[in-house]
Amino acid sequence: TELLATSFWYFEDPNLMQLKLSAIDTSIDSKALARRAVQTDFAALVSDAPDEREQWEGSFCQALGMRSQFAWPIFSDGKVIAVLELFSEHLIEYNRRTDNLVSHVATQLAHVRERELSREKIEQMAYLDHVSGLPNRYAYERTFSGILGRARRSVRSVHVLFLELTNAKWIIDVFGHAASDQYLRHAGQTLEKLSQGELQTLFGIDRTNSVVARLSGDQFALVFTGLSDKHPVEDVVRYVTDKIKASPQIVQPEITVEMVVGVAQYPRNGASATALNKAAAAALLKAKESKTSIKEV
Repeated sequence: TELLATSFWYFEDPNLMQLKLSAIDTSIDSKALARRAVQTDFAALVSDAPDEREQWEGSFCQALGMRSQFAWPIFSDGKVIAVLELFSEHLIEYNRRTDNLVSHVATQLAHVRERELSREKIEQMAYLDHVSGLPNRYAYERTFSGILGRARRSVRSVHVLFLELTNAKWIIDVFGHAASDQYLRHAGQTLEKLSQGELQTLFGIDRTNSVVARLSGDQFALVFTGLSDKHPVEDVVRYVTDKIKASPQIVQPEITVEMVVGVAQYPRNGASATALNKAAAAALLKAKESKTSIKEV
């Protein structure tokens, strides 16, 4: 499960741990005991004691050359959030003393993990748009700077697309915020899906160096590198807008997608993220004023 990605391991000798882990057979299931602890909500023990040897043989514990492995589920709000695993070259006896000791350690680790989860949730709230599920402007600016830095080092061009849904405010006035949110989600999710799939296949765009974000109420951004020389950026813009318009997925049949796009390119229109954003915004404004769907600087 996803939970098992959060597992705390403890070895009596850290140097021995590194040595043994580097030599281990990777086909052996290293999370079998932790999985048992998660599934039962209870501590799990395997050792080469006479009454445990059958489970110990062929286990991760035996592969490490250890005599005992102990897995203890760590709880928060009644749910298992992590697993503490102890490895020993000696036999671990599960008794009251062991229970008290490990329970104390697990409680402290639970507090640590809770703080981490709380921080992750706060960061998610700070950098994600709650309507579309996309990165917001703050996350966009941070990611865009990284993309631009890598493009400079590899001498690659970067394209910046600003897209505005020009009838979003009208939809709010006529159909309400719920319909508008659905409209915005469709546009954002379509952009995200395209950037991670079809745009790479059709136009050579590097999906590992791209970002889709919601910049404001009705504006989105798509930044990418790696556009094939065979295709002008207008081909990408038309493909994206056609895909968004093809299936609005809006409850009210009267709603159609209306949008304009402004395009800027590094290095032609600027060397910094700020300059490129300004150029794309200017191109977007010109597209609205001229009533054309696409405009480059």
